Parts: sequence; structure tokens; C-alpha cells
Amino acid sequence: MRSLQRIAVLGGKGMLGTDLVFSLTRDGYDPVIFDLPQFDITREDQLKEAVTDVDYIVNCAAYTNVDGAETHQGLAHRINGEAVDQLGRIAKAHDVPVLHISTDFVFDGQKDTPYVETDHPCPISVYGASKLAGERLLKDSGCDYCIVRLQWTYGRAGTNFVKKFLVRA
Repeated sequence: MRSLQRIAVLGGKGMLGTDLVFSLTRDGYDPVIFDLPQFDITREDQLKEAVTDVDYIVNCAAYTNVDGAETHQGLAHRINGEAVDQLGRIAKAHDVPVLHISTDFVFDGQKDTPYVETDHPCPISVYGASKLAGERLLKDSGCDYCIVRLQWTYGRAGTNFVKKFLVRA
């Protein structure tokens, strides 16, 4: 029998985080939720708290307003880039692995075949550039990490394309 593993879920009340926490709990893990308004990923002291006494970190926290990132560039880069760098450095110091959720917006969409993880990123938006910056900074932090690039997310919480289609139908 394995011991109960504690997993910090940053952005644990968002669309992806909500379903992740449900699945982790169902499968016998001990998820610890960190999310707004109590948790701010851009604050070093709060990141240190999130990393303390956990076995793994899943970072679902992000500035996800693709259009809004064009006018709030600084905020998008602070959350999607600089905070991820800080997370990686703190995780390395505590020897805690990080699963980081990223996006296919790191690519320009010009390829005729599906993208693979070794394809060269070429973001065409501030959002994509901020997420790519976070990926690179996480890699450079020296922590043990895995990056997952998602195209579309949907779940029980939040707004997503499935709910939009159902409303329009």
C-alpha cells in the first residue's frame, strides 16, 4: 500500500484544477489547493508555502485571457513567465517535481501536420510568448519538471468551448 501523497495544485479551483483535484482525491491522493483570492502565484512567500510539505506540484495557475494579454502584457508575463521561474527555483530548493500546464499557443499554427514536443516554438501572441517564457524559465531553474502543452481545456468549472456550444445549441 502506497503512502498518501500530497500534491499541491496551483490554480486548483479553476476549470482544469477543479477536475484534477476531484480525480486526485478519488484516486487516493491528498491534493492541497492553492488559488485566488487567497493564493497569488506571483508572491514568493506564497509559492514557498505551496511547495512546503508536498510530494509534487501541478501548476494549473495561469493568465489565460488570450485577448486580454495583448493589453495586459506585463501581467501576463508576470504570471505566465516570472512566477513560473520563481516556482521552479523554489521547487528545486525543496526537491519537489513540477508538472506545468502550458499551451499550444507557443506555436504559430502554420504547420500542416500535428505539432510534436520537439517542434520549434514560434508564438504569435503575447499570451503564447508569456507561456513560452514560463516553459523556458522552468527548464532553466534546474528543478525536476514536466511540461504538458494543451490545446483546449474543458471541465465542470469555468467557461469553456463545450459549455459555449451547449448554450448556443
